[in-house]
Amino acid sequence: MPALLLVSYYFPPHAAVGAKRALRIASHLTRLGWSVQVLTVKEAYSQPLDPSLLDDAPALDVIRTPALQPKRLVRRLRSLLRGPSAQPSQHRPSAANPDGDSPSARPLVSILWDSLFSIPDEFAGWLPFALLAGRLRARRPDAVLATSPPFTCAVLGLLLAGLFRSPLILDYRDPWTASTRIRHLPRWRQKFDTTIERLSLRRAALTITTSEAIGAAVIRLGARRTRVIPNSFDLKLLSKSPPTRYSRFTIVYAGAFYESRSAEPILRAIAHLRNSGQLPETGLALRVLGISGPEVDRLAAHLGISSMVEIEGVLPYRQTLARLRGADALLLVVGSDHSQQIPAKLFDYLAARRFILALAPADSEAGRLVVELGVGWHVPQEDPPALSRALLDLVNSPRGDIALPAAAMKYETAATMRELDRCLRAAIGHSPHPEC
Repeated sequence: MPALLLVSYYFPPHAAVGAKRALRIASHLTRLGWSVQVLTVKEAYSQPLDPSLLDDAPALDVIRTPALQPKRLVRRLRSLLRGPSAQPSQHRPSAANPDGDSPSARPLVSILWDSLFSIPDEFAGWLPFALLAGRLRARRPDAVLATSPPFTCAVLGLLLAGLFRSPLILDYRDPWTASTRIRHLPRWRQKFDTTIERLSLRRAALTITTSEAIGAAVIRLGARRTRVIPNSFDLKLLSKSPPTRYSRFTIVYAGAFYESRSAEPILRAIAHLRNSGQLPETGLALRVLGISGPEVDRLAAHLGISSMVEIEGVLPYRQTLARLRGADALLLVVGSDHSQQIPAKLFDYLAARRFILALAPADSEAGRLVVELGVGWHVPQEDPPALSRALLDLVNSPRGDIALPAAAMKYETAATMRELDRCLRAAIGHSPHPEC
């Protein structure tokens, strides 16, 4: 029985998207004959929590450690000092700027801190605890698989693979230095991070990515062998989430708005249709699930469409799936800086079998996939009139259930995990078919 050490900062009951992928890897590889140990943080360092994610998981061997998180402590302190009655300011914390620093303060505080101490990211304080626990408590694995972000996991995987003299497998859910996440750092830090990434990629026996574009990027950085293992959906889990019923035409968005992934275009399109008399206030609702609710609520109030926006916040995964299944349409937003990425929520959208409106850059991989599968429309972000027309068309001609084409079934979790199993066995030499 081959042994795998899975390194993932996010793991259930943490409710992050990355935690769901790590759980699928651990659960399905266990069922496919692997002895899996998971190295992650203690539950106290995880927010938000969703214990129901573990309901159908097999018994897993999980090593949980503490972590040093100074920036998280600073955020908590600021929240306490502001108090519950503090008025939101123009520099309020957001998904794009979690520190809430002003543009003038950030270069003096956050950038300096990140440049000197957040290497490769702000989760670096987990590294010494995880390295010690992995060395002392983990069995010698046949492979170390590190899933990122955070990319502290990649560095940790590199170190543990060296200590155990085991093959290193890197799992890229998002780009590392090819993304916008380090652009605020000085050039010397960007070069340093690129050096770390190149070293990790050249050491890795296999690099897994969630999209073809990310795969091409890591090849340019020196990855020796790559394979695309996309995110996936689980039809069995969807069947356990009865659809929510809504009283009016409802478009559901699940997830966070941050950086260039903005709610503003869809809200302005709704406001335009309402103000031009093409859409009554009772004719449509945009329901937002996730941490961005307060920001969306403020912008909706500014545009005068609060009655057409419904906020639910963060929900347990199965409740989210129920909201998706009951929607008249599902909104996918891909920021201009994220065209390489295919958001994990897209695969839950596919399983929900509801029409998808993808608001994304023209070169977006996610938008291309929606069109190729015939499950929705891809509307370029830079075309507001097209977005307004698409919204009006959806309301006037609801699409109902969408049939999943046969091509979509390669994104079902069991299929993607069988492919991962095959590639991992090839990487460690336990397969009669060495090519992956």
